[in-house]
Formats: sequence, structure tokens, C-alpha cells
Amino acid sequence: PYTAAQSSCALDPTGRSRRSQGAMFLSLLRLAKMGPSKGRGPLNTKRAPMLKKGYGSIGLGRHTKKGFFFVNPMLFPMLNVPDLTGFELQPYVSRNTPVI
Repeated sequence: PYTAAQSSCALDPTGRSRRSQGAMFLSLLRLAKMGPSKGRGPLNTKRAPMLKKGYGSIGLGRHTKKGFFFVNPMLFPMLNVPDLTGFELQPYVSRNTPVI
């Protein structure tokens, strides 16, 4: 028979070694910090190589089952641009303009 005195690490009353208990405690501690309830962090191109990040564009519609894109006219941005005919100022500012 195998006894605890012959073992290189001592056993506790449950029959597990202290080393395995420490390893189990560390794994539970890691799981508490990084578990499924904490999520996996932001999805980036390292974890999803096919991911192409967008730049905040507006979704103007939706994809259909057949692979087409249905454009919803209600989602178009309504831009109210004033009429600038006869306006004195021009959009260009020269580099020689003094800083005020």
C-alpha cells in the first residue's frame, strides 16, 4: 500500500496533494478574472483574422435572405445645406492669411 509518508508532497484528509489544491485555487482565481461572465474582451483582428473593422458608417438598409441589400430611404441622412449663391466668403483660406 501507498502511504503519505512515501509521497514527496503531503496529502490532506480528502486525499489530494497540497500542490494540486494550490493549482486548482490558481485556476479558479484565473477563471474568476477571465471567465465567460467577464467576456473575452474586444473583438480584434488578432482573434478574428477575417474581421475588418468599420469606421462608423451609417447602416442604410439591411441584407435579404437571397444576399441582396435593401436600402431603406428613411435611413438616409437629411442634410440641410444653405444656398450660398452671392455669398462673400469663399471656402479657400490662403496660407498667407495672418493668424488672429
